[in-house]
Amino acid sequence: MNGPHSRCALCREVSQLQRSHVLPDAIFRRIKQSASGKAIALNDDDETPVAYSQESWWEYLLCKICEGKIKDYETYGFQMLRGARHAQVHKHSSGLTFRNHRFREFKLFLTSLIWRAAVSSGIYFSKVIIPTELLEAPRKSLLDAKPLGPTQLGCKIMRLADPTPVEEGGFPSQVLKQIVTSPFARLHGNTAYYSIVFIFEGFVFEFFVPAVPKVVRAQRGVHQRSKILSVPFVDFKSVPELFKLMVAGYRKTQRGLVSFEN
Repeated sequence: MNGPHSRCALCREVSQLQRSHVLPDAIFRRIKQSASGKAIALNDDDETPVAYSQESWWEYLLCKICEGKIKDYETYGFQMLRGARHAQVHKHSSGLTFRNHRFREFKLFLTSLIWRAAVSSGIYFSKVIIPTELLEAPRKSLLDAKPLGPTQLGCKIMRLADPTPVEEGGFPSQVLKQIVTSPFARLHGNTAYYSIVFIFEGFVFEFFVPAVPKVVRAQRGVHQRSKILSVPFVDFKSVPELFKLMVAGYRKTQRGLVSFEN
């Protein structure tokens, strides 16, 4: 469905805007396919019921040409994350290793995520706050298909896991892959940087603003110019924002605060 004629957020030309998914629609398609067409919405407040959600977080944001550019970046990103085609993914005790990683393509995919969320007016992305002066570089990067450097709006990637065996009540990986949260911000003490965290497809993506600090750059999972990307496992219970969300959802379910309407 085409939208109104307005200024495209990427090329800044006035054109007929498209339904642009700020988080890639591929995320929601997979979840809905595995949940009879419905995703479950969670909130960490005390009163909002656990309910089905039909939303996929889109808005009129980009023109047709720019929407196509973003789709190309998404295609590579999801092929790699899901281990399709060119991707060579090896699972081991401490995480995943991607052995055919292409920095340029994956960096453009990552940049498209943080930039779209930052320029979005949607309530789901209200915590993604990046100073205006820092948004021009990623916009130009996406428009010209030239990736930013590894540290600029750099990203640390981790894979969600639950060390508790499934037979003892642990969450299997296919359940963790269905978790999608609104991006949230983290402050890092008295330092001059902060980070914004996305969770989807079973991965945690932590973007650092304005750049990856030196103390983080050598850590596993930080996106670098290399054909090998090492992504460590992280216990979902050690991601405090996510754990709080899941505990809140469980407590509401126990209280009967649910609203599953067909």
